Amino acid sequence: TLLDVRQAQVAKGESEVALLRARQGVIVEKLRLYEIMGVPAPSDLSALVLVDSFPVTEPLWALEDLLDEALADNPGLIVRRAQHSAARAGERAAKSTWLPTLSLSAGWSGYTQQYRNVDPLISNAQASAIQSISQCEYVNDYLVNPGGPLADCSSLAFTPADADRIRAQNDVFPFNFTSQPFSANLSISLPVFTQFRRPLEIAEASAATEDAEESVRALELTVRTDVSQAYYGLQASYEAIGIQADNRVAAAEQLRLATERYRVGSGTFFELLDAQLAAQRADADYIGAIYAYHRSIATLENAVGRPLR
Repeated sequence: TLLDVRQAQVAKGESEVALLRARQGVIVEKLRLYEIMGVPAPSDLSALVLVDSFPVTEPLWALEDLLDEALADNPGLIVRRAQHSAARAGERAAKSTWLPTLSLSAGWSGYTQQYRNVDPLISNAQASAIQSISQCEYVNDYLVNPGGPLADCSSLAFTPADADRIRAQNDVFPFNFTSQPFSANLSISLPVFTQFRRPLEIAEASAATEDAEESVRALELTVRTDVSQAYYGLQASYEAIGIQADNRVAAAEQLRLATERYRVGSGTFFELLDAQLAAQRADADYIGAIYAYHRSIATLENAVGRPLR
């Protein structure tokens, strides 16, 4: 009838509008995907085809194994445990301030001095030798009793051997040094009164340790809950795929029967339209079940703290 034709035209128009909106939604989600990946999207997104590389398989993981892995490898728990260890170390350090402080130091040193230019030393020694000879000759000439023995002034003369000896004595760096006496120092300090600062620091450190410990325990409970919830959600998502697959087959069969009935004239257009809508709903529900399955796996991986596929 003409009414059926008009209703078909309206349904066709609504379907075309829904198709346009769906295509626009696909383009928007592709743009968001590239944004999440951190790379610029191509100009022609309509030519980009996404291929599903995640097959649907039965989840065979055991809940207890997943819980053990999550409690051991979850990044958040690792951070909280490290903070707890740091707080315990701070508490031990605060309590150690009540103990006496022992300080021991020891030292052994020496010194040496070497002239870079030895010529002034030799010149001084030569001048000193000349002065000694002059004094010796003066004594021999004026102070010695007549007939008495004279001193041998020639033995006071400066010789090349004396110059070599001065050079050898100056060659002392770095090992020929003069050692100093060995010294050692031992000191002990006892904390007597610190204006109640130590008890306050210990109380604060103990409170920080308890807070960190409770934080670890709270996060462990949260991780257990998240893993269990994600695990049971994954089981339900996998079972839902099977149910939606059966519904999809039944809806396709219903559409086939309604089409045959309408073709031979024993069925109405409304029956055919209802069958088409049911088939479309079944297809959409099946796709949604698959998406929920992969999303459940991602949620479980996030709760455990590592990839599972």
